[in-house]
Amino acid sequence: MMLNLVRLMMLYALCHLAHAGDGFWNGKPWDKAELEAGVERGDIAALTEWAQWSADSWGGVSYDGEMIRERLKLAHEKGDTLATALYAHCLWSCVGGDRDAEQAVKLAFESAMSEQPYGYYLMSEIFSSRLVETEQVQPSYEMASDWLEKAVAAGVVNAIYRKAYNVYSGEGGYDKDADLGAEMLIEVFNKYHHITAAQVITYDAKEECFNDKLLLLAALDRCNEGVKLERPISQAFMGQIHGLKGVWVKGAPMIYSSLDREHQPFPLHINLALSYGGLFSGKYGSKADYITLEYLARESFANGSRSSYVAGNASSACIVPHDKAMPRDLELAKKISYEYLDGESRFYRLTDLGQLHSFADEPDYYDPVLAEALLLYSCEFHNYRYHVRNAVALLAKLHFDAAEEDRDYRKAYVLNQWLHKKSGWNMYLKGMKACKKKMSASELAEAEDLLDRGYPWADEFRRPAWNYLRSQKIIDESWPYEKEDIE
Repeated sequence: MMLNLVRLMMLYALCHLAHAGDGFWNGKPWDKAELEAGVERGDIAALTEWAQWSADSWGGVSYDGEMIRERLKLAHEKGDTLATALYAHCLWSCVGGDRDAEQAVKLAFESAMSEQPYGYYLMSEIFSSRLVETEQVQPSYEMASDWLEKAVAAGVVNAIYRKAYNVYSGEGGYDKDADLGAEMLIEVFNKYHHITAAQVITYDAKEECFNDKLLLLAALDRCNEGVKLERPISQAFMGQIHGLKGVWVKGAPMIYSSLDREHQPFPLHINLALSYGGLFSGKYGSKADYITLEYLARESFANGSRSSYVAGNASSACIVPHDKAMPRDLELAKKISYEYLDGESRFYRLTDLGQLHSFADEPDYYDPVLAEALLLYSCEFHNYRYHVRNAVALLAKLHFDAAEEDRDYRKAYVLNQWLHKKSGWNMYLKGMKACKKKMSASELAEAEDLLDRGYPWADEFRRPAWNYLRSQKIIDESWPYEKEDIE
């Protein structure tokens, strides 16, 4: 229903292309003296133009999130459709305050219906995002690309950049063509001095497609300009670059500084990665305690960061938080897990679903049959021994701690035995002993028989789980049964 409405909106808008005034949005920024005079007069169009300069470190204007939001809100209330779209973007990206996805979507629709080109671009961003907070729209790459192409045709610079990046990375429903995408990114940067294009070029500087030294110096200079003008995204990005090079004395202060005034998605994401000690370098080992990490993950996700890295940590923090004062949020964890079943971390999300359906004290979510199937199937596909053990340990806990009528000490015994053999940890030896106390001699014999038959890895156990998940439409035919089936 919602998608059909949007299509009707687009057909209407195609017949009535907007003719918005030129400005920073289409690569034709105002004369600085004219802008300053307009801001001094309180001119609505000037306030909207200034907000764009401040947000993207243009013309020497320092970043001021609160002022950006305040001026755009004023211009929006005065009927400026460009300001409406830009204000929606503030609400979407936590510029100058908290995230409000519901209101952002509402205003984006309003702006698009007013034939505002930047509204078309924002619609493309919305339809390509994972919106667990609102049911107003459902993600659709088809819809996102339709709106994006329309915004590109209208000359929206951010849309031109987004299309270039989508082609470069193969995101947003576009086929990946790194060489063509790189050419497009370079053109966007050279023509518009686009600051986000500069970040991509700087981050991927070692790629052959960006091997022009003058280009790299110009891109780096643009990124540093954002840092000097206190743009949080630029501070977090350059902090990340210095961190990846091991220069933490410069990188860490930039990352922390990016969060001093407001908590935008990207800086929060980088701060979370820094706290985990990885920062995308393939290294592991937390630099912070679990409670801090969980709060960072949940805040980062709540403020709009949608990487699978953030989502996975937020989901886990919602299921079993280490801080007893932090309540479970199984509904959010469930939404996150289902939303990310199409990504690279989909088997981890199945494990999360298995865990959240394991709690006997949560009757609205408790489903031991589904939980067992999820954990039985997913444990085969984890790439790290820790995560395999974690899935098996959750399965053992399910069988030991389930509602009394659902407990199966035989299976819990076998799983603890496997875990002890693989890890050597005494906690699993204690688990075996606890199960043994609960079992009769015949049940112990049955447990040994389960072990001989290869529980939980044997086909007789995993295949029914796989079939059950397909029958429940948790997974479809694209999900492999054997790990070697994964390309």
